[in-house]
Amino acid sequence: MHPSCTIINCSKAHGNIDYCCDCTDYPCKRFDNCGQLDSFITYRNVISDFQRLREIGETAFLSILSQKEEILLYLINNHNDGKSKAFFCLAVNLLPLNALLAVNIELKTSSRTARELLNNAALELGIELKLKTKLSN
Repeated sequence: MHPSCTIINCSKAHGNIDYCCDCTDYPCKRFDNCGQLDSFITYRNVISDFQRLREIGETAFLSILSQKEEILLYLINNHNDGKSKAFFCLAVNLLPLNALLAVNIELKTSSRTARELLNNAALELGIELKLKTKLSN
């Protein structure tokens, strides 16, 4: 039980919905500054992730997450040089699956090269693979 969790309390107040995007009040004020601070990686893409969930449905969305999890485990198990784990988590969370699959084919190399390939894929998509710690101007 998480009595102080605002997300769980909000879900209960709105009929025990599974995802915020299923709520009749979505997007509410909680999403006003979404993505400006991202101490949690997934917060940066929460709006686009909820939009994607609505478009393709839960089963397809969970399938994408499962494939991304497999890629992350592959990277950690085969290319973690002791300092790349956080970077790989960030890259897999922020890059779309198709970009990860395109890069993944080439990841039979060093950790440094894996990081460079992921960084290049991110740059092509205009995605910055670093966490923001304060509001962007």
